[in-house]
Amino acid sequence: MTIRAYEPGDDALAIKLWNDSLPMDQIDNENFYTRIIYDVNFDREKYLLAFDGNEPAGFLYCTKRLVHDEIGGLEPDKAWIVAMGVRPDFRRRGVGKALLETAEHKLAAAGVTQIVVGAYATNYFCPGVDQASYAGGSAFFESLGYAIGGECCSMDINLHGYAYPEKYIERRCQLEARGYTFKQYQDADAVPLLEFMRESFPHWQPNARSCAL
Repeated sequence: MTIRAYEPGDDALAIKLWNDSLPMDQIDNENFYTRIIYDVNFDREKYLLAFDGNEPAGFLYCTKRLVHDEIGGLEPDKAWIVAMGVRPDFRRRGVGKALLETAEHKLAAAGVTQIVVGAYATNYFCPGVDQASYAGGSAFFESLGYAIGGECCSMDINLHGYAYPEKYIERRCQLEARGYTFKQYQDADAVPLLEFMRESFPHWQPNARSCAL
């Protein structure tokens, strides 16, 4: 098995490998470029591709800040594993472990002392390991010394064909009976929204501002 960094022209290969490895988190060319290649912190040396002979087997995309974040600053000792996956037919052969160890070595050489899985505030796909879709993910990271920091759920999903679950309709009615209201966002909500974000979810302020714009 060989592991190398992403090279110009690898886009089609990387996208197919991503989709083969992460069936519940499909990515297309537009998202690949918008959220990865054009990310201000993208470093191709930290996008790793694993091969068994000439056959692509797995990938790992990690990052650390090259540009100061609006909220977090540079965070020089911190890095993120934004996404990783191994093709089903290559699992349990040490591919994931080899990718992770290679990434850790590169990040340690760059001064990183803390690695977070997911939750990369600039462009993340899932803020941690999706337990429902990838049940073995947590066990994999724990076996290599990582600790669970809490539960997570994805904040991005394709809503094509989505049906509103009955339990949430009931929950909404319960909350409305207690005085809560639900309405579409309007420009007049900007100031209280941003004040709330600043107090409770500071890392999401840029996202909230971008979505409003």
